[in-house]
Amino acid sequence: MFKGEYLVLVKGFKPGKPDKEVIARLFADENEIRGVEREPKSGDPSNALLVVSLIGGEGGLVEVILPQPAQPLGVRLLVEEARLQEVEVTA
Repeated sequence: MFKGEYLVLVKGFKPGKPDKEVIARLFADENEIRGVEREPKSGDPSNALLVVSLIGGEGGLVEVILPQPAQPLGVRLLVEEARLQEVEVTA
């Protein structure tokens, strides 16, 4: 990782297979993260919000575009609608 970069873990579901829960792993720049509770340390993660783009959804799941490609899925992920929060994005 580089300075100003976070390793992010996101619980979600595989697009096309909403019954398959996955944990997506990606690196995100600090400008793609909001509301970090405290500075994360190795072995001691912190909660935060990851800025994503919404594609659409139904049945309680929303398809999002992640800010960076994630393993094992790429840039698309299904997440539970109830876990989304609207945040202000500044350029």
